[in-house]
Amino acid sequence: FEAAYREGRIKEPALDSYIIHDRGVRESGHDTSWRWVVDGKPACADILPVELNAALFKYEIDITRIIDVYFAGTVGSHQAATWRKRARARKAAIRRYLYDEAEGLFFDYYVPGKRKHRWLSATVFWPLAAAHADDPSTWLLSGREAHQLADAALKQLEQPGGVAGSAPHGFPQIRQWDYPF
Repeated sequence: FEAAYREGRIKEPALDSYIIHDRGVRESGHDTSWRWVVDGKPACADILPVELNAALFKYEIDITRIIDVYFAGTVGSHQAATWRKRARARKAAIRRYLYDEAEGLFFDYYVPGKRKHRWLSATVFWPLAAAHADDPSTWLLSGREAHQLADAALKQLEQPGGVAGSAPHGFPQIRQWDYPF
């Protein structure tokens, strides 16, 4: 069966889906967590995570700064302006798709459902670190919004001894990256 499946002689869409989402969970660094389940189904490959997008934004602004500071705006075929434009576009997308202004929190985005996946994870703090402190144009949140996020998130995540991997979400089984761990 394994050889036939790998060679494509056997088609198993349910197994294909399982493998795609399971590999995503394993690569996420948050294996295992109920965070990757949406509407009762594995959904890791269908989720745009907060921390991944914050990290990509940080890389873009870091590359921009390196090219500007050390290479006067151009190195080889790379231009700081191009990277700056990418960072601005990602910042706008993060604000649009991942940030909930009313709650003052970031949430992952579930692509097939075209909606935020309201699983509060400790990854909510990543956007606070994805900036250059001396350059407000790189901040994903204003100072007021950053304080609001910290207050709102800590109310749900802070535990004796630290911060839980997620807020309580009511699942009967506890997984490694979920409350209360």
